[in-house]
Amino acid sequence: MDFNSSSGNETLPNASNQEVLKIEVFHGSDRHVLILRSANNVRIIDLMEELQRITTVPIQNQKLYYRGQELQIMRERSLRDVGIDNNAQVRLIGDPVKPRYEAMITGNRAN
Repeated sequence: MDFNSSSGNETLPNASNQEVLKIEVFHGSDRHVLILRSANNVRIIDLMEELQRITTVPIQNQKLYYRGQELQIMRERSLRDVGIDNNAQVRLIGDPVKPRYEAMITGNRAN
């Protein structure tokens, strides 16, 4: 399985000998386009791992919806099993990981 992702319009690569699946994922005001090659065996958990990588939302915090169906509870099922096909739109709900550090706020002190 091979993921390509972008933020914006994406054209499908030449899919001569492999099946290609394009999925749009909406997360808040962000839109991510995922292109999956050899898409027949891709499971929901595989999609969740890729979304963790590109959005920094941990898998345990992800809620995925497709046509009103909650996907993360079926994470071992394939995308095809739950009806996700080419040009599907999936909604991701979840907060990204916050940075481990906070910016230091400095002010002027009188000496």
